[in-house]
Amino acid sequence: MRRWQESAGTWLVLAALALGGVAAKPATADDPPVSVVDWLKTKGEDASLEARRASYARLVGGDVYTGSAEQNVVLLRALMSPAGAAVAGTKSASGVLAAPRTLRQHDVEVTYDLSSLVLHLELEEDVKFGEAPRSFGDPALPERVEEPAVLPTLPRGGPTFVSAAVLAQKAKQFDDGLYAAVEEALEVGADGKQEMLRRLRERLGAAGARDHGTEVVEAAARLGAVPGKSPDGVEAAVVRRLAEFEGDAKRSKPLGFYPWTDQLKRVFRQDRMLQTELTRADVRAVVEALNADPVARANYLRMLTCYERLTNPYAYADLRGMLGTATGPASEDRVHILPPSKAHETELAKRLWGDGPIPEGADLMNLLIAEVQSGKLSLEPTAASGWYDRQTWSYEPLLRPESTPEAPHLTLGARYRKYLVELFKGLLALTRETHVKQLELWCGAMLAARPRTSPISVELPFTVEPLPTHYARRAEAYAFVRTVLEQTFGPAGVASLHRLTADGPVTADLATELTFMETLFRGAAEVSRAEIGASAGSQNPEAEAARTLFRWWTGTLGFDPDLATDARMMVPVLFDADRQKTKVWAFLGWTRQTLTTSVLKQPRVLKAEKLKELPDWDGRVNFYVSGTAVYAPVVAEVYVTEILDRTEMRRRCDRGKTRSAILASLK
Repeated sequence: MRRWQESAGTWLVLAALALGGVAAKPATADDPPVSVVDWLKTKGEDASLEARRASYARLVGGDVYTGSAEQNVVLLRALMSPAGAAVAGTKSASGVLAAPRTLRQHDVEVTYDLSSLVLHLELEEDVKFGEAPRSFGDPALPERVEEPAVLPTLPRGGPTFVSAAVLAQKAKQFDDGLYAAVEEALEVGADGKQEMLRRLRERLGAAGARDHGTEVVEAAARLGAVPGKSPDGVEAAVVRRLAEFEGDAKRSKPLGFYPWTDQLKRVFRQDRMLQTELTRADVRAVVEALNADPVARANYLRMLTCYERLTNPYAYADLRGMLGTATGPASEDRVHILPPSKAHETELAKRLWGDGPIPEGADLMNLLIAEVQSGKLSLEPTAASGWYDRQTWSYEPLLRPESTPEAPHLTLGARYRKYLVELFKGLLALTRETHVKQLELWCGAMLAARPRTSPISVELPFTVEPLPTHYARRAEAYAFVRTVLEQTFGPAGVASLHRLTADGPVTADLATELTFMETLFRGAAEVSRAEIGASAGSQNPEAEAARTLFRWWTGTLGFDPDLATDARMMVPVLFDADRQKTKVWAFLGWTRQTLTTSVLKQPRVLKAEKLKELPDWDGRVNFYVSGTAVYAPVVAEVYVTEILDRTEMRRRCDRGKTRSAILASLK
């Protein structure tokens, strides 16, 4: 089946991104002359080019402001006039003067700005749909429902309003495919993991090594189907180690996208074996073999560098400290050839419970959320953070929306706040599943009514859920992972890779798709900020290309198969040794919600003109926003005795239509 990425429209847009305006020098706030800039700064106003352009459009109009000397003289005079004084201080939450907009509706042309706009977001209460017919005189059925139906996938097509869930679904499919392509690329070739393991087997065999590190290398090589001769004297120990590994599903069972191909299955199991905990004494022979073989050593270091950036820094010591290539925790006896990576959730579990029992009823996800909302835990990435931390950071605005630049333009109802928390849960669970092999499994208000009198009602354009900080941070995460991949494979190498899917690789190369995803989320942020008045919107070519791509994509939602992909799954978080059960985050599907948006503070009308005779209109304008659908992820943290892969999980989910029914099927 040919994928959406192969369509001519997509290739035209991606080509435009690659060729159109990317090399253009963006304008800066330092454009000459400086007189108007200095004057604005002395007044405490925004002197950036974007703010000056917006002020010029309001006060002068006509040609587009470019920052020329002549335009700056005209602008300064206009700012110093009484009309300019009225404009001064009407900045948006971002500090940028919102550019005026013009709408034509109901035979009226209205020019307005959004600098004063404040919206209230709330979800309607759940209502039952599709109830059985009742006979006349039967008692009325209650309209409230505790559990809405859980949808296995997002619906395709329909309105072009883009909720955060739609972008999250697109990102999940891309992220899985990117990671899968990287896994296969890291495995093969002269600088791959297979060559590293082949060389290590050869060196360890020649040295007559028989320690635990040698057993782990040999077991991993067999799980990865690495060709070569086994070291002598370790056969019985390796067979026992493999049997123990196979009997522990939480270590050996491929999850997430890894069942897509036999190669990915082998990678999952091979690398999980390399994550075996060892002592420094156990790995001395492996360290000596790496030091004796420059190719194997280089491949090992490349592998470690890639995974700690592609996912996160390691939770335990690797062998670099013993190789003399890094400062390792020499006092720590516990080491791993390929350690698992840290995550905020597992580090929190360690901090809360240590080596003790997990309390009855403890919910790690809710505890994590409470820590973030209270400010006790910061999700902001550090210089050492990998892609996973940066993805998690992009979800933080969902838990602390009041801390975002767009907050002055939004007030949130109680149900909408709860929805944002559920959205955080869903995005984090889906993201953790993308990184499932590498992450540590720790053991231990109503719509504003349209007036029926003399004012004219004008509908504000509202095409994307207003979470611009979340979208912008997700775009930054894609920019980061591009850097990681280019450092690992080189720019040409990234351009030679192709994202994988369950049906095979897509046609577009990974470099092109990375540009697409980063630009898509930047476009969502740009459009969202502009729609709520949080920014006038950057005028540089890159920003305009991002907005164009996002708007184009919203018109093609029904043709994007990534949006209709089934994302239901479970991902293990920790193993409870006391209960002998694994705690998992289970993604059960989506519920449809109705988002109502009320205009609490109206935009400022700059001009309103009638296009034909309207005798009943008194000149006033009321703005409103229509209600629209959003989709909330359904996530549960539960104990299970059996870890299910995606196929098994979806079969269980199909047994129930509500959250409680699905969870009952998992027990």
